[in-house]
Amino acid sequence: MRKVWPFTSYFWTYGAFAAVIPLLVLYYEDLGFSGTQIGLLVGLPPIVTLVAAPLLTNLADRTGRHLRIWSLSFALVAVLVFALGYADSFPVVLSVLLAINVGTAPMAPFVDAAAMHMLGDEKDQYGRVRLGATLGFGLFAVVAGSVADRYDISAAFTLSAALFVIALLSIQKLEFPAAVPRTESMIAGFGELLRQPMWLVFLAVSMTIGVGVVLGASFFYPYLEELGVDESVMGVTLALGTVAEIPVLIFGYRFFRLANPFTLLVVATLVTGARFI
Repeated sequence: MRKVWPFTSYFWTYGAFAAVIPLLVLYYEDLGFSGTQIGLLVGLPPIVTLVAAPLLTNLADRTGRHLRIWSLSFALVAVLVFALGYADSFPVVLSVLLAINVGTAPMAPFVDAAAMHMLGDEKDQYGRVRLGATLGFGLFAVVAGSVADRYDISAAFTLSAALFVIALLSIQKLEFPAAVPRTESMIAGFGELLRQPMWLVFLAVSMTIGVGVVLGASFFYPYLEELGVDESVMGVTLALGTVAEIPVLIFGYRFFRLANPFTLLVVATLVTGARFI
């Protein structure tokens, strides 16, 4: 069960993301927003996440209240995602979207931290647990696409809200590391991190990859729309893209026996770039 619960949490959490994130730009287009407005709606939320994620995860680490903070985040996001489907002006959509990103900011770090903690001495099996996220995302990308095609995108957001509620229930069995008392402030710790050259390189590479992935993911559905593809087929296309993750996650631990992490990161980055090209 120490593997089942993290797997289940990944499944429902990323399934909820799949029912809202890929459809956002299409929703903005349906509302008649300009290219500049859409650019702001795509670009500003990650900045909010950049600030909110370390603040919330630091609070959880210091107090040991990971589950409470995470549960409140899920409840907040479920309500906001549902409300997003009925927002009809740029200021309202922007406000709701920024609030959603505050709520979702700690979700990935929390589920990763819980999974690694619960795996104990079997951390090399992380990929097989993380497979739950791939299956959840792929499955509900198809379901959400069909819902949006049959009804509208707002209905897909309602589905996402329901999935966030289920995800809220699924995380209640997760375990986290004990609280870590610290004498230094978060800013001091961040400053210490930035004084280490290798961490600067790692953060720069991660940010560059993240920008590319966000741009590709945000505009994938609009690109398919230009090709005349309807929402139900968009979901299938996105799900097929996740199939390639399955063997990597199942057998990924063997890759570390063949090459060091730096080499694998370089190869993965090149393959991702080629994929978008």
